[in-house]
Amino acid sequence: MAFRGRGRGRGKSNSSINVISEALGIGRGDIVGLSAPIEPPRTFPPLLRKPPPLTESSHHHYLIALKQEFRNYMRDSPYHIRPETAKSKIERYSDRFKHFHTHTELDWIPNWDMFPAELRMKTSKAAKSKPEFKPRMVGKRTDHARDKELLKKLDKHARSEKEVSDSESVDGA
Repeated sequence: MAFRGRGRGRGKSNSSINVISEALGIGRGDIVGLSAPIEPPRTFPPLLRKPPPLTESSHHHYLIALKQEFRNYMRDSPYHIRPETAKSKIERYSDRFKHFHTHTELDWIPNWDMFPAELRMKTSKAAKSKPEFKPRMVGKRTDHARDKELLKKLDKHARSEKEVSDSESVDGA
C-alpha cells in the first residue's frame, strides 16, 4: 500500500498550456503564422555602395602565388605544430614508410624583397672576436743584427756544453 497517490495520474498532462492558449484566444487547430511564409531575418543590411571589382594583374597573381607558397612552406616546416590526432590501436604497415618533409628538404627560396620587414629572414654576420687587450708597441725594432748575434752566441754555448758533456761521458766510462 506504500506509494499510493504518487503516480503520474490520469488526465490531460498539458492542461496548463490549454488554459493559457484559451485565454489568449487560440483555439485547437489554430496555428499562428502559417498564412505567411517564414523567412530568416537578414544578417546584414543591404549595401548602399558596392565595392569596386579587384584589379587583376600579373603582380597581383604573383603575390597570391607567393602567399600560397609561403603558407605551404610554413605548414611543411618542422616548426609547424600539428594538432594531435587519435592514434589507432592498429599499426599499419604503410605508416612506417610515410615520408615527412623536413626543413632542409624544401626547395623554396623566397624573394625576401616582397615580404614586409617583420617577416624577412634576418641574417646577422658573426662579429669578429676582438682581443681584450692590444699589445703595446713602444718602438719598432728594425735592428735584427743583434738578434743574429744573440743566436750565434747561444749556438756556441750549446756546442760547448755538448762537448763538455761528451768529454765527461768518455772520461766516466
